[in-house]
Amino acid sequence: MLRDDLERLGRAFEGDLRRLQSELAEVFTGLGGPLRTRSIPVNVWTDDEGAVVAAELGGVRMEEVEVSVLGDEVILAGSYPEDGLDDASHYVVRERPSGKFRRGVRLPFRIDAGGVVATLTNGMLRVRLPREDKERPHRVRVEPG
Repeated sequence: MLRDDLERLGRAFEGDLRRLQSELAEVFTGLGGPLRTRSIPVNVWTDDEGAVVAAELGGVRMEEVEVSVLGDEVILAGSYPEDGLDDASHYVVRERPSGKFRRGVRLPFRIDAGGVVATLTNGMLRVRLPREDKERPHRVRVEPG
């Protein structure tokens, strides 16, 4: 009896999840089908001067990368190239990313937007994000009293 009730509840829950997924897909549908924007993995490290965000973007052209900064957040966006398969071709294994990506990283300090430097070298994006002056630690000299 309890097992039957749990199975019925599980099926109802699964149906609700499918309906929710379908409704969300409709909300985020663009002209060419569902909007698919992937996230990308990043490494982030900080020092007294600011932070560096690094991301592997193999195959992405510099013109396809956008870096924006607002307050304490940096956003990386762009597009991986499509493989351009014809209708007769089918993937056997598909592990490389394609399509749009977007990744936001919030830092523990405000960013000096005017000093941000981004470079893309051999598929590695590095974004140097300096701290605002008032966010930088200042050394105070201790004098004998």
